[in-house]
Amino acid sequence: GPLQLPARRVQRGGRSLLSQGASARPRGNGLKLRQGRFRADNLNKLKNLCSKTIGDKMKKKEPVGTDESIPESAQNLDELTIDVLGALQVSQIKKVRLLIDEAILKCDAERVRLEAERFESLREIGNLLHPSVPISNDEDVDNKVERVWGDCSCRKKYSHVDLVVMVDGYEGEKGAVVAGSRGYFLKGPLVFLEQALIQYALQSLRAKGYTPVYTPFFMRKEVMQEVAQLSQFDEELYKVIGKGSEKADDSSIDEKYLIATSEQPIAALHRDEWLKPEDLPIKYAGLSTCFRQEVGSHGRDTRGIFRVHQFEKIEQFVYASPHDNKSWEMFEEMMATAEDFYQSLGIPYHIVNIVSGSLNHAASKKLDLEAWFPGSGAFRELVSCSNCTDYQARRLRIRYGQTKKMMDKVEFVHMLNATMCATTRTICAILENYQTHSSDVGGAWGGCFMRVLCVCPACHTCAVSCVCAVSCVLCVLRVHCHVCAVYHTRPVCPACAVCCVCALSYMCAVSGVCTVFCMCCVCIIRVLCVMHVPCVCPACTVYHTCAVC
Repeated sequence: GPLQLPARRVQRGGRSLLSQGASARPRGNGLKLRQGRFRADNLNKLKNLCSKTIGDKMKKKEPVGTDESIPESAQNLDELTIDVLGALQVSQIKKVRLLIDEAILKCDAERVRLEAERFESLREIGNLLHPSVPISNDEDVDNKVERVWGDCSCRKKYSHVDLVVMVDGYEGEKGAVVAGSRGYFLKGPLVFLEQALIQYALQSLRAKGYTPVYTPFFMRKEVMQEVAQLSQFDEELYKVIGKGSEKADDSSIDEKYLIATSEQPIAALHRDEWLKPEDLPIKYAGLSTCFRQEVGSHGRDTRGIFRVHQFEKIEQFVYASPHDNKSWEMFEEMMATAEDFYQSLGIPYHIVNIVSGSLNHAASKKLDLEAWFPGSGAFRELVSCSNCTDYQARRLRIRYGQTKKMMDKVEFVHMLNATMCATTRTICAILENYQTHSSDVGGAWGGCFMRVLCVCPACHTCAVSCVCAVSCVLCVLRVHCHVCAVYHTRPVCPACAVCCVCALSYMCAVSGVCTVFCMCCVCIIRVLCVMHVPCVCPACTVYHTCAVC
């Protein structure tokens, strides 16, 4: 019979199956499966009938008989009746029962095959779309721009492909030799920048009530099948084959998959659980290395670090209540969190509502944050935020409530995910937006006068800063001056916590080494003085001469 569903997702760019009438609904395997179950039920009834007939004959003390041949009338199991069985000897009925057992085994094998095919077909049915999703197959034309932040029209000289080399932060040729296509070594200033972005993203999410989680790199095949769709296995996921156990004599193999995002293991974190309403929402900040084959991206972004097989990513993941529009409120909150992050980095962007044809099966709605890359002259995706409602939770059996009440239907939690920071892509956006007219990277944040991207030693969370020349905006917002007792944007020494305005003597209150205060950098460098002595910057670990001197 037809596959009965309460509703079907609107086909990508077309009509729903329900709107086409019952004749257009999928049949095929569903009908065969019902016929197979019906036949299996009849065969089991026939088997019971054989046993009952043998019992009746034995009670009547009828001879067992020696004839084991089966009459033609009894060989057609579909037309076998009690009258036909009654005319047979016990020995013949036993032979008929063996025929029935063989038929049941074949029927069960066919049922298992058809159920597996049906399961695979059901996995390809997508989630119900939110009414606000644009219905189209053409994302290049019909993606809807929801809002814009920053100057998304300026142009600059170099793209991120050039800039990662110019700052000596990337080695691609040797990376390809060692790891193959899209392999790379991140080095020098970009290593510190990546670590700073990770810390900044984690601290930002922690301040909003997220619990940091460092996830496994591998997932078992049966669990990955519950969180990933079939196309991902072919185009995205890396398969790893290992030994089935740690026993030396065990020759079995264990098939696992490398994660493409921390969303996958975090989605399975509460697999087969009941989540209490009072515990929701549960918010996780996932930190993981991500591995993607990028099979469908052949020829795209082959240079640089924007699209690579291995990268670090911070992910927002939330389990939310299915009631009172809570998950959609959380959806907007997660998107706002991502926007706050990129606004704090000064990266211009626009928010795009993705068309139905480009959504994966799980997403009911997806918004992308696409940053403006002034060197490339294009918008590039940095963030994807999706509400999967209860689609993933059903497959993972993550239920809402402590237990199921009698006569009540089982409810499932809603699950949402959003990128916070894919480090390599964010680095590319920072480099393109903060390059200067002289092709150096610096600008509004107060870049290092050595033109090196540094990690701030004061707060360890700034993405780009250097205390040796100009205080970083992100850093000083988090430093409290103990003299004027306020948080402010005036330069504050991270060592002695005195701002340059309050330190009227312009002399360091801690070390007293130098007669020139120079934003109190002397507390850190300790050799910033009028004698023009070369010194070491603790942020970039490079010997240089004091910028003031």
